[in-house]
Amino acid sequence: MGLQQETVHSFQALDELLSNKPKSRVFILFTGSKLSKTGESWCPDCVVAEPVIEKVIKSTDLASIEALLITCYVGQRDEWKNPQNNFRTDQRFKVNCVPTLIELGTKKRLTEDQLTNEHLLLDFFGED
Repeated sequence: MGLQQETVHSFQALDELLSNKPKSRVFILFTGSKLSKTGESWCPDCVVAEPVIEKVIKSTDLASIEALLITCYVGQRDEWKNPQNNFRTDQRFKVNCVPTLIELGTKKRLTEDQLTNEHLLLDFFGED
């Protein structure tokens, strides 16, 4: 089976997807939503990290792990900056910056410029 990928655009969609969690390992990449004008995220760090993350996923043999990678768009900048944003307050996620990559149910977490480091990403996706 290997790594499967899903994309969600809201807290509710993420919550629903997780309620039907089909895999033993679930990775979630929280990232700024894309602007309709440019097709790029409003978050400059997300724009820089995205190609590095994609490269690691494509170049690494993730086919051997049974996992789900969810790309979760956290909304536009003003939604994200709200201290009551569900991604910030939900105890499962506690996201305080984007981009953030977590493995659900573990303490594994990479944030911001860590997500531009291929070695850290390779270690992150490795087996525990």
